[in-house]
Amino acid sequence: MGPFALPVPGYRLGIHSRAHKRRKTDDGEQDEEEIELGPEWDLPPSSSSRLPSDSINPRSYSPDTLHQLAVAGLDPEDDVPSATNRLFPHKPLASGKKRRVRRGTTPDVAESGDDVGTKQADTTAKQRSDRLKHLSTLTAVVHRCLAEGDIARAKRAFGLLVRTKDVDIRLAGFWAVGSEILMRDGEADQQPLDHQRPRRWGTAANTDRVRDYLETLIQQHPHDVHRPHLTSAMDFWPALFGIEIYSLDAEYQNTLRRLRADEEEDGDNDDDMAYGAEEDDDENQYERQQRREAARAQRDELRLDTRDAAARVAHRMDQTMETAAFGANRELLRLHGNLCLYIADLCIPSRLIDEYEDDNSSEELSPRQIEDKLRKRAESADEYDALSRRRVELEKAREFFQKIVDGGGEVDDWVRKFVLGEEDDDAGGHDAGYDDDAW
Repeated sequence: MGPFALPVPGYRLGIHSRAHKRRKTDDGEQDEEEIELGPEWDLPPSSSSRLPSDSINPRSYSPDTLHQLAVAGLDPEDDVPSATNRLFPHKPLASGKKRRVRRGTTPDVAESGDDVGTKQADTTAKQRSDRLKHLSTLTAVVHRCLAEGDIARAKRAFGLLVRTKDVDIRLAGFWAVGSEILMRDGEADQQPLDHQRPRRWGTAANTDRVRDYLETLIQQHPHDVHRPHLTSAMDFWPALFGIEIYSLDAEYQNTLRRLRADEEEDGDNDDDMAYGAEEDDDENQYERQQRREAARAQRDELRLDTRDAAARVAHRMDQTMETAAFGANRELLRLHGNLCLYIADLCIPSRLIDEYEDDNSSEELSPRQIEDKLRKRAESADEYDALSRRRVELEKAREFFQKIVDGGGEVDDWVRKFVLGEEDDDAGGHDAGYDDDAW
């Protein structure tokens, strides 16, 4: 089992930086003091007091004052040095000695070498090391179980990790691991599908759970313009919209395949019935035409429902991208542009799709040529309105992709040609949303 990055902040791993502070000595010269502080600098009271262990507080100091005395390396019976050093405890005493404070040990223990304090510090360090080893093992279990498809066990290990105070879910992409676990939960209970219908990632029923999970992270970790390198809502929003778009298309494709399979089955039955029954040919053709139109109506209903759902996602993306920081995010721009292309495809009626596929099964056409062919075959006002709405969505997609190009972002070749309006017949590549598989 290979190592995995721990989703634990550096300060909890014992990674700390050295601070070099300069202070003036009594003779006016600069003296450098090297202080190495651990993250959890919660030092216990001084254990090297000269008083008996069962003695009472000799000066009735408050707990905070006793804590400050311990940090300064003083005993509970000593005077508070604020009278002679007005910056105490933020400035060290003018002793001229360089002090090095390590995490897990108190200054008085470090100087006196008290055996009890040293043993206590060693115990604390060992406990921290054992805890980190345990967290590392659980992290490896999560990734290993995900790779092997054991989602239930990965879910339990992930739950144990995020409940600890040491784990920061934003680190090492651990938040994305959580979304995958939620999306694939119950994956083993799915019914196996035939080879002609590819199995989708996750289930549609889990999409709402993933949405709630990511929206919670968005509220807990908003984007900070002063610290853009931190994982925040700027990372969670693209993941949320990407999962919603994928789930919409996966359900649409599965339902569309089922409807087309039913149409093919009905067509085979019609051919069997028509064989040897030439006298009823006209009547059989009329019945086949009625069934074909009914099948198209089912596909159009599915297409319109999916288009409306995709339009709602696009509206939420518009609201999110009203903020300047999100509006310039290249991943959100790319997602929104592709979503507009997807909506544009869903605007095309099923009758026009069937005729286009029959006439251009292997021919590669430019976007302009495709649109001209579709308009020539349009008959009703609804079909013309659908093609007009399709053109509007294509222009929206071009605007989003244009912002990426203007901002110096990298785009695919087909996106660049789509933005520039190149319509060469031999351009090849993606035809800007006119993918037969998406129909």
